[in-house]
Amino acid sequence: MKETFSRREVLGMGALAGAALLGTGVRALSGETKTEPAGKSGFPWDYKALDVKETQARAYTNYFEGGCMFGVFEAVAAQVAEKLGKPYTDFPFELSTYGGGGVALWGTLCGTCNGAAMAIAMFHQGKLRNELISEIYAWYEGTALPLFNPGEPEKVKNDFEMKSTKADSTLCHISITRWTNVSGFQSFSNERVERCARLVADMAGKTAELLNRAALKEFVPKMQMGAVANGCLKCHAKGKQAPNEPEVVSRMSCTTCHEPHK
Repeated sequence: MKETFSRREVLGMGALAGAALLGTGVRALSGETKTEPAGKSGFPWDYKALDVKETQARAYTNYFEGGCMFGVFEAVAAQVAEKLGKPYTDFPFELSTYGGGGVALWGTLCGTCNGAAMAIAMFHQGKLRNELISEIYAWYEGTALPLFNPGEPEKVKNDFEMKSTKADSTLCHISITRWTNVSGFQSFSNERVERCARLVADMAGKTAELLNRAALKEFVPKMQMGAVANGCLKCHAKGKQAPNEPEVVSRMSCTTCHEPHK
């Protein structure tokens, strides 16, 4: 048997041990020793209320360490893990770094949306999970962002006037392009990097706000889909009831990419 281990190996074993404990559903923190039946994943975790402003500040800093998806996911899930203690803190939150730049720079789903959905799924499953995700996606799509101001920004001067734009989409490349068209700055500029960092803070804060409301049983779904998509899907989501209309599986704003019917 190996007698000495590197720091990386020790950390790896800690993560595996934490995952194993969560996977078997051992309730060590509550003093219970009951193990869930085989096949249980240990999710969802118990949620602990978060301070929205603290979450925003943490997410903003996170962006410069691991990107947009990590920025949102870690700010929410890791904070709760810290409140719950071991083994939750052993969860490898860095796995969410793949979502940067719309998933490995593919410009698809915005990492902030991806991270928000992953964070929500840590605490809720089924209908409520989907309602919470739909709420924040519709908010992202239809709200002029960013709103957050760090006070002492990382990439621009303190008096920089940040433009806020509506993405009308949850896709990274559309969201960024709409902002660059309005702001006049390039996609790889410091100004755009600063914009995305603030967007990360907005989405992390909104995720914490929604989860806080859900924990208090005060969440009522309101923004489940934008008005444009809702109008289009009255025909495009009816299948055989509308034989001349193609079926669509989506809740995204349609006319961002498609010509509206005359």
